[in-house]
Amino acid sequence: MISSEEFVERLCRLCADRGPRRFPRKPRDREILMKSIVMLMDSDRTYSENEVNVEIQVWNQTVAPAIDCDHVSVRRLLIDYGHLERTAEEFREKVLADAVLELSLIHI
Repeated sequence: MISSEEFVERLCRLCADRGPRRFPRKPRDREILMKSIVMLMDSDRTYSENEVNVEIQVWNQTVAPAIDCDHVSVRRLLIDYGHLERTAEEFREKVLADAVLELSLIHI
C-alpha cells in the first residue's frame, strides 16, 4: 500500500519524458501505470474493445508519452491483472469498480 503522494511521485518519474522506454517489468511500476489508466475511465459504464484501445492510446499520448507500448498488450495486462473484465457478450469490457482508486490510500 502506498500513499497518494507516493503514487503521484512514482507516476511522474515513470512518465517523465526522458526518452522512449518500454512498459516497465517491475510489478509495482506496472500496477501504478495500470491504475493510472483505469483512473481515467468511468467504472459505471461498459466499454467496447475499440473504446478501451482509444482510452489506452489517449493515456499513452497525454500521461505517458515517453513509454513505448502498444494498446493491445496493455489492454491484455489490464485484463490479466484484474483491472478490466472482459464479458462474453460482444467482447465488451467493464472497468472493475475496485480497480478504480481512492486517492487517500492506494493498494499496490
